[in-house]
Amino acid sequence: MNVMKTLSDDNINFIGIYGIGGVAKTTLVKEFGKQAKSDKLFDEVVMDVVSQNPDIKKIQDKIGGILAIGIPSYRDHKGCKIIITTQREQVCNSMEMERLRTKILHLSVLSEKDSWDLFKKNVGDVVDSNKLNILANEVCKECGGLPIALVTVGSAMKGKDDPNLWNDAARELRKSMPPNIEGVDQQVCKSLRLSYDYLQDEKAKACFLLYSLFPEDHNILIEDLVRYGMGLRVFKKVDTMLEANGRAKSVTDNLIAPCLLLASDNKQDCIKMHDVVCDVAIDIGSKQYLVRAGCNLKDWPNMDSLDLYTGISLMRN
Repeated sequence: MNVMKTLSDDNINFIGIYGIGGVAKTTLVKEFGKQAKSDKLFDEVVMDVVSQNPDIKKIQDKIGGILAIGIPSYRDHKGCKIIITTQREQVCNSMEMERLRTKILHLSVLSEKDSWDLFKKNVGDVVDSNKLNILANEVCKECGGLPIALVTVGSAMKGKDDPNLWNDAARELRKSMPPNIEGVDQQVCKSLRLSYDYLQDEKAKACFLLYSLFPEDHNILIEDLVRYGMGLRVFKKVDTMLEANGRAKSVTDNLIAPCLLLASDNKQDCIKMHDVVCDVAIDIGSKQYLVRAGCNLKDWPNMDSLDLYTGISLMRN
């Protein structure tokens, strides 16, 4: 996929990249943006998330804040290009109907070799031993060549040299029935669930589910986690907010390490949750939390009973 070459082509002003959730579309586009800026292909590079229920004002503010005027028409300014990533090929095809000069690319899963290289990078050299190599290869194959699955499972198994643990991981990835989440590959669901189950700290599990209450691509303040964690008594034997803040940062670091959370690109003391990870986290915590964040609700959700829930999130509605 030679996106950088396409970005240099004056005859192309729109690039559409599609592929299943968890195949690292957003990560790649971020790297393309950094490279394009470094190579001085463009004066400015702007990125934003357009969710299923987009916040138009937020998107306009972000683009306007950097470009001042906005995105010029390709008829007036041939140097301007747009890249979108999506799970649906038809979204890319619709841009061709707008008579944009387009290039549509499909991002597929990793090859067997590339999958192993990425998996091993995250799990470490422990998989080179004779007693683990075959088992580790089985676990790697169960990740289906999806980067997000390879990274999270590899990180969850990092440094583990007990063959029984690897056998258990392979068995869980083979047999578990993943939830039916629209747009999320079943292998990703199983892999993220395994990574969650392998968290040894119950506080980390509780905080992971708390983070899923926020909307997609939201910059989540760790300070908010401190407040919620104190209110729900997630942090045991903590007497002051200062202690709770230290505990929250420690737990957050433990969730960033296996890629269940991401550090915010542009704000200190904030984190983000990948949209696919958030979908799985919402499913895991569905018996505890009612999450309808960013769903463009006009009325209260139609629920038979709300007394089952510890928390309800109706942010961005």
